[in-house]
Amino acid sequence: GVSYPSFFLSTAVCSGAYGNILRVAAGDDTQIRTSTDAVTWVTQTSNFGNSTIFSVAYGNGLWVAAGYYGRIRTSTDAVTWVTRTPNFGYYTIRSVAYGNNLWVAGGGAGQLRTSAADTIPSPEIPITLSADISGSDVRLRATITDAATTNAVTKVLKTTL
Repeated sequence: GVSYPSFFLSTAVCSGAYGNILRVAAGDDTQIRTSTDAVTWVTQTSNFGNSTIFSVAYGNGLWVAAGYYGRIRTSTDAVTWVTRTPNFGYYTIRSVAYGNNLWVAGGGAGQLRTSAADTIPSPEIPITLSADISGSDVRLRATITDAATTNAVTKVLKTTL
């Protein structure tokens, strides 16, 4: 027989998507679950209040989830979700999809909205570029600081001798 994770049995799953080695399932009671193997699922905080998430999609490095009352959220990792304004009013967004550098959302009262991928802003990532010059040795470094933990990661991007 087929074995399903227990959360599929306790609530309606309205949408599922795959992208960047991650599976995301979303549905009733603002539930979002993520998995890398489709066996073990991790509950994520959706930031949707108490409404159903009808659709989730992945494209161009971005997750988009949408649902009741015109709510739409975006995420780069399916863990931290940012509230967006989709201009649907209080109409439910039933479906979101990505293709050919275009996001499409459809919902109540026959509404349809599109947005080019580069017009949906991703969360800002603080980055600092620096160059070390010593004689003929030049090193270009990028430092990215995680705002949540203030951890800094520095990579040498280019070394010229």
